[in-house]
Amino acid sequence: MPVKMIVTDLDSTLLRTDKTISKYTASVFKRCRDKGIKTVFATARPLYLTTDFLETIVIDGLIATNGAFVYANGKIINEHIVPVELSKALLTELSASSVVQRIGARKRDVYYTTGPRNETDVYCDFKTPLDETFAHLSFHTEDTAFAAVIINKYPELEVSYVSGENLYDVGAFGCTKANGVKELASFWGIQIGDIVAFGDDHNDIEMLEVCGVGVAVANAIDEVIHVAEHVCDTNDNDGVAEWLEDNVLCVLHTGTKRTLQT
Repeated sequence: MPVKMIVTDLDSTLLRTDKTISKYTASVFKRCRDKGIKTVFATARPLYLTTDFLETIVIDGLIATNGAFVYANGKIINEHIVPVELSKALLTELSASSVVQRIGARKRDVYYTTGPRNETDVYCDFKTPLDETFAHLSFHTEDTAFAAVIINKYPELEVSYVSGENLYDVGAFGCTKANGVKELASFWGIQIGDIVAFGDDHNDIEMLEVCGVGVAVANAIDEVIHVAEHVCDTNDNDGVAEWLEDNVLCVLHTGTKRTLQT
């Protein structure tokens, strides 16, 4: 298939464990982009936590905060808002629970949280409902039964679990990385079948399933590896870049694949 767009998750996929991007990976992405292939990051991170990586790799699009914010050519093209009454009800319920360790509520430029971690975060206990609109909510809990109750109680919301962090991300219904990919594809006039996507965690599964080729890094959770068409090397071994060089750049240069990472 002719690859016209590359979409990759960041943490534990493109980024090494130490949160860096190798010069080799950066060079592969530059070569892909020089060939006219759109490059996109799809991440649970908000925009301000991606800026360091945008200095290493120039991208065409960004799907941030699990699809809550979608950027093309440096400008936001879509923002998905959680209905106010739903966010009020959920935040009130979370703040009253003894099994929830931390709560967050994000607008485009403001992040309210019960556990501020940097100077831009705004402390809030959420006991008094905020009369504001949010694009993303989150909560930490080790109680999976409680999380299941929340997921079942709010079917109008999109809830995804982040492996190893006891973190649950909450967005408006349909707010996913996969739908962010579809929005960018439509914006640029690219067929979904001409996209290759890379990921490692629960929030990448649908994205790998809908794109023309879904590739899991070898360190991905079993559920991601199960749905992926191919498996590349680990994030610490530049798996994404190696797969692209072998299966995209080599094809463009010679017309044949050097090796197929499976």
